[in-house]
This record gives sequence, structure tokens and C-alpha cells, in this order.
Amino acid sequence: MNGTAELIILSYLERSSCYPFEICEVIHNEEIAIKSESIYSNFYKLQKKGYISSENTITKNKRVKYTLLPKGKEKVVELRQEYDKICSGVNLIINRNKA
Repeated sequence: MNGTAELIILSYLERSSCYPFEICEVIHNEEIAIKSESIYSNFYKLQKKGYISSENTITKNKRVKYTLLPKGKEKVVELRQEYDKICSGVNLIINRNKA
């Protein structure tokens, strides 16, 4: 589904601010077929669109922590609706011949 990485990132950020590597770990642990590079590039795209903001944290390695903005809260609702619609349609199709 187009927008899956965006949906995962924005949904995760609804709970709390985070670093991209945290979401990459969750995706890897859940065996979701999204490459880490895609997650990182989506963070930049989401920031550019004004859905999330970044904050540099002072550590040994420069890390960027992201936070969901109000515009991002609206977008995650929209993406969830799209996702639910697609899942419902797919379930109807694959379960049509079962009985």
C-alpha cells in the first residue's frame, strides 16, 4: 500500500517523539517488508510537508528526534481511513470464495 511507511511513522509519533532507528527496529521485529532507507527518507518527506518536526539531541553521535505536529495528526487520520478501506476491500475479495 502506498503510504504504509508514512502511516507507521505518524502512528508511532502519536504515542511519543522518537528517533527513526526506533521505528526501523519495530518494523524489523514485526517482519514488515519496508527497508530502513525508506523509513529515513519518509521522515525527511514528512518533515518537509510540515507533518513532523525535528530536534537535534546532543549525544556522542548526532541524532535527530522527531515529533508529530497538528498537521501530521490530521494526516494520520486520513491515512488510517485509506488503510481501513483497502483492508476491508481486500478481505471481501479474498473471503468471497470461502464457504
